[in-house]
Amino acid sequence: ILGRDDTPDSTDVQRSVALFTTILADAKSQPGLDKREIWSCHQGAAVLDDQHYTIRAWRAVVTSLLRRPEFLYE
Repeated sequence: ILGRDDTPDSTDVQRSVALFTTILADAKSQPGLDKREIWSCHQGAAVLDDQHYTIRAWRAVVTSLLRRPEFLYE
């Protein structure tokens, strides 16, 4: 997304992985949390099963990358 070629052990990559795994752990710890992808707000769009919460975890990672100053102000 940012046009960078970071190594897997870089701080930025590790931060993104940590965000992903934290979102997964948090979602799995919430009793009764809907396991469907609901970003579309159920307004006629397809509702996807997100049994392992990976869609919302990746959405958080992508959002965090898109909010980085080097992306916003390039």
